[in-house]
Amino acid sequence: MSGQNLTILANIRVNSRQRLEHLKDSFFSFNTVSDNWLVNVRGDLRLETIDFLRENLGDQMILFELLDDKRKGGGWLRNALEMLEQAKHKYILVWNEDHLNIAPQETITRVVSEMAEQDADYMLYTYLPHWRDRFKAISQPGIIRSYNDIDLADVTRENLDLFFPLQQRLCIVSAAAIFKKDFLLKVIEAERIKLPIFFTHLLYSFMTLLNRLGMAFNKKKGWDAINKIFFYRLRRFPLETPFELEISQDRKYILPIKVAVPKTELFVCLDDDINYPGSQLIKRGLYPLQGITMAPDGQVEPGRVLLENNDYYDVLKVDLGKNKEYTQRYYQDEIRINVLLKETIFLIKGSLSVSVGSSQKQLAAGQSLSYYPNIRHTVRATEDSVFILIRAGLQNKKIKFATD
Repeated sequence: MSGQNLTILANIRVNSRQRLEHLKDSFFSFNTVSDNWLVNVRGDLRLETIDFLRENLGDQMILFELLDDKRKGGGWLRNALEMLEQAKHKYILVWNEDHLNIAPQETITRVVSEMAEQDADYMLYTYLPHWRDRFKAISQPGIIRSYNDIDLADVTRENLDLFFPLQQRLCIVSAAAIFKKDFLLKVIEAERIKLPIFFTHLLYSFMTLLNRLGMAFNKKKGWDAINKIFFYRLRRFPLETPFELEISQDRKYILPIKVAVPKTELFVCLDDDINYPGSQLIKRGLYPLQGITMAPDGQVEPGRVLLENNDYYDVLKVDLGKNKEYTQRYYQDEIRINVLLKETIFLIKGSLSVSVGSSQKQLAAGQSLSYYPNIRHTVRATEDSVFILIRAGLQNKKIKFATD
């Protein structure tokens, strides 16, 4: 089902293999809801990410090359502003690639269609309790209106305190949302021109000094008060992030807005539940999507089969014939090494003699041992042997194999 009301804004940075895998899973959870994807990718895995999206989107993707994260005039927000010039539809979904849609994709299409019918300005598509609980707490008649797929409320200066008590600093608007295009443009234009973040750092340093001199006050509240004096021109976040789209309830220039809340939970964060403990998909047991994966069946070199590799560890199955041996020494080639690499051998069958520096151990089937591979080590099979070798993940690390 192709959405006729929704454009996807994908202004994203992908620097790790794990981030790319999250992006792929997120993409396939809602890939049919739009025919207009505005894509700008930065980061170490930029080209691989673009290839993936191009393969799956074809001519539905409009690719941008806005690679300067710190562009004068707004950084991420300025890039988004340029991208939105090619938005075809009335509503914009700002894609957070660490969120996964858990509803049927046609539910998103129905929700956005109903937002369009009711001319809603904004809908947070994740952390459902954030707005749902506030809507449920409203007892005055006429404020909350209910439809087939959404609830809707006009949030105004007059009724804001019903939704957000002033003693709590909470966001009316967040980046992980579906925006009416005109409303999103309004927020971006209001937020993109700010003082350099240097002034924020300087202010916090000054407040820290006052605390040390015995003046007790809440730095966060102090910063908020000073920022208000400066008409909210102090920057809170680095230019390359979308977080200036997070608008707290004291910034009333965005009011009134029509806020929609979906009746069905749509997107859920994969790995973050800072405000709603237990809500992330990992803690719910709903991610990764495949609980069991077959180990790869490929030799990395004769006698060695890679069973698993990721950013944290590698697992190899090693076949070593009688009287065969290998000697190695490797280390992270960094100026400062904070954590020593380590290897563990678990012997499945046979027997091994393992020498590490001046130490030597005999290993029988069912036994295991660990050692630091930056020390010269030799593994020799005294019988035909099969063992599991577990080591720190070497990908994305600067590794040097010594020849001494």
